[in-house]
Amino acid sequence: MPKVTIYLPDELADQARSAGLSLSPLCQQAIRKELDKVKAQEAVSGDLEAVAARLRGTIDEEDAEQEREGREDGIQWAREYASARELQEIAGDFMPGDGGDFEAPHSIVDFFGAKDGQNVISVRHQNEPYWHGFVAGAGEVFERLRLLL
Repeated sequence: MPKVTIYLPDELADQARSAGLSLSPLCQQAIRKELDKVKAQEAVSGDLEAVAARLRGTIDEEDAEQEREGREDGIQWAREYASARELQEIAGDFMPGDGGDFEAPHSIVDFFGAKDGQNVISVRHQNEPYWHGFVAGAGEVFERLRLLL
């Protein structure tokens, strides 16, 4: 059996000796536990490119384009128009298709007014892939800003 040197801080080594611990079995147990974690992670994430390629084949290209457009708009709205409360609302529990009408003074009204000349935007009138992308884009901005707010 190969010997391996493990370095411990002096204080930790002294405490282990005082407690009468046998370090070899403890280290072996800890290493086995970590190896089990690594194996479990590999089982979950192994060959994700193949899974991604299969999933890409199931995506409707028109829906994907609408979702990309929504994401870009969500990012732009979050960065340039949203108030902190509005951003938290959209990035938090907003469900595309479940909303109602956004009316002034909500910044989404200003955003879509500047984008398409619309005065009021109804979530029900937008397609679902677009709104999923919009919420995802706004959520990305919110996650990066949350600790700064």
